[in-house]
Amino acid sequence: MPITINGSGTVTGISVGGLPDGIVDSGTLAAGAVVQTVTETSSTTSQKPSANDAWTAFGPSPTITVTGSNDVLVIISTAAIALNNGYLGHRLKRGSTVLNTNWGYTNTSTWVPAHNPISSFLDAAPGAGTYTYTIECYTDGSYDNFSQNYNGGGGTNYTSMTLLEVKR
Repeated sequence: MPITINGSGTVTGISVGGLPDGIVDSGTLAAGAVVQTVTETSSTTSQKPSANDAWTAFGPSPTITVTGSNDVLVIISTAAIALNNGYLGHRLKRGSTVLNTNWGYTNTSTWVPAHNPISSFLDAAPGAGTYTYTIECYTDGSYDNFSQNYNGGGGTNYTSMTLLEVKR
């Protein structure tokens, strides 16, 4: 069927899709378009740090291959965390590079639910390449007083991390 433009500017004769496979690549996407997503989850319950006063990696560690040299990554993470009397640090890392660190404290002697302080983060300058992201936690002299994917109320809790490559 021929492609026709009528007097009102309406185009007819274009089939569904209209473009051959592979013709739209990341270079033709508009700024702000999501190029790709990677999600990883962990349902291991009641994880604890390996020692006092030491950073310990927890949960998922997704890997993404960034295709655009100017693209940015949006990192979204969720976790069920509980703390019982002590300091808690969380940090987000790209490989060995620390991107963000947050601290919290409770002085109660009961388990206190805490949200993941690193719930979203914009990594604006990784450049093209392959990267692995991790979340680490740190507790002071009472590492038994921390629990990731805390399961005290029953059910299943998940830790997840999603990486979104966004065209800039």
